[in-house]
Amino acid sequence: MNYHLSYIPRGILTEVVAQILPYLPKSEDWSAGRSQVDDIVAFLYSGKMHLIGVYDNDTQRMHGYLICEVKEYPQYKMLLMQYTAGEPGIMASVEEKTHKFVEDLAKAFGCKGIEFVGRPGWKKTMLKHGYSADTIVYEKFFEGEP
Repeated sequence: MNYHLSYIPRGILTEVVAQILPYLPKSEDWSAGRSQVDDIVAFLYSGKMHLIGVYDNDTQRMHGYLICEVKEYPQYKMLLMQYTAGEPGIMASVEEKTHKFVEDLAKAFGCKGIEFVGRPGWKKTMLKHGYSADTIVYEKFFEGEP
């Protein structure tokens, strides 16, 4: 199978959102209670977040996604990668294409760079693509919280 990435404009979300629904629970789980599937879908429809689909060139079916948002800081904007999920092995198969696509998208949005907070398993690929690992985000939840 040959995959490509495509930015999904808000106007056609309704046509494709059903294709990402099977993968959204993964993003909900990784959010540790911060977002539910309905929240993520609402972010997409509101325009707060943006969807990038990973498509099979032969079937034009979406087999994975990346969801990002433009974070506006006082001095400049950054593209913040929020959620990534898909069928097993799909995201690894588009790794090179993904980094180029996301960089181009960040530049198109007028961003100065990309921010990515992810699980430790991302470290190897992120270093390979020029990201630094100077900061690690740790979490502590209080008793009774997620």
